[in-house]
Amino acid sequence: MNESAESADGWFCVQDGSCNGLQHYAALGRDQAGAESVNVAPAAAPRDVYSDVVALVEAERRRDAAAEGSEHAEIARLLEGVVERKVSEAVNDKCRSHEQPGTN
Repeated sequence: MNESAESADGWFCVQDGSCNGLQHYAALGRDQAGAESVNVAPAAAPRDVYSDVVALVEAERRRDAAAEGSEHAEIARLLEGVVERKVSEAVNDKCRSHEQPGTN
C-alpha cells in the first residue's frame, strides 16, 4: 500500500476540468449563463460550452441573413450550414510533472 492510500480521507470529490479557465472566469465574474455553459452552475444535464457558442453564433447569423439591406446579409446567407461544433483534440496529452501520458 502506498502512502497516499494510507492517508485517504474518504471525502467524495467531483472534478470537472473541462474548459477550466472558462470555469474560473464564470465564477469570478458571477456570470450565470457562462457558469451553466461550463458546468459550474447546477443544470438538468451537463452542458457543452462549444455547442452553446455555436448556437449563439448561428442565431446572430440567422438574424443578419434576414436583415434586408444589411451589409452583412449576403455573407450571412452564404455561411448557412458552415458554423458547426467541432470536436477538439486534447491539448495536454501529458501530465505536467510526468513523462508518460496518463500517469499521475
